[in-house]
Amino acid sequence: MNYNICTPLPADTYRWTEEIILRGGQCKRRKEIYKLMVKSKLDLSTGEVKNVLRTNVYPTIMKVGIRTLKSLKDGQILIEAGTTKEINKLSQTIKDKCGGELEVTVPQLRKPRMVINNVPKDTTVDNLEETITAQNPELDLEPGEIDARFIYTTKRGQTKTVTSVGPETRRKLQQKKLKIGRQICNVADYLVAMRCFKCSRFNHRHKDCRGEEACPLYAAGHKLRGGSAFTEQYKCINCIT
Repeated sequence: MNYNICTPLPADTYRWTEEIILRGGQCKRRKEIYKLMVKSKLDLSTGEVKNVLRTNVYPTIMKVGIRTLKSLKDGQILIEAGTTKEINKLSQTIKDKCGGELEVTVPQLRKPRMVINNVPKDTTVDNLEETITAQNPELDLEPGEIDARFIYTTKRGQTKTVTSVGPETRRKLQQKKLKIGRQICNVADYLVAMRCFKCSRFNHRHKDCRGEEACPLYAAGHKLRGGSAFTEQYKCINCIT
């Protein structure tokens, strides 16, 4: 019997989130999608990588449903399934049977980051979680739920702490005021735009950049330190193209 990695996922194995999205007056539930990335260690083409997978990985026998199997522009293969368990099972099987030819990566979602404003100046990344847990028992926080990343001071002298938290903890902290020391501190999402150091455009890092070098101050074809310009000459590469 021939098995194909593209075996469709049975309808009853879809798992839905509890979140309800309102669109056009109708309630819709959003499907959860779990992914893994496969790339060649031997400079194989995406077609050859798919052939290796079809030869060695049999989702029907594994009782795993594949929702998506497609080639990406960067030479990787994207595989999507309906549950974390299925993705982990696929990942381990590919490592065991194709480890010499293929490399498997399961993308990890970044934890949300939140900024705590106006924290006491004697606060440190080491004592922040303990202080918040002790002084805010109504939040029912467990050890490890708040990971203080760094502390910085604004030009106005206000001390802020950026923390990494899980989705559940974020919901607990949203629109809350935390008691820290003798201060009452507001909490908000910490949002920073990702900008490439090479081409000065947004939403990717320099190591993934395929664009041309551009100065972030006036869009010329060199690094920031490669030239100088008057303030009235400043222009943004994102705005002029």
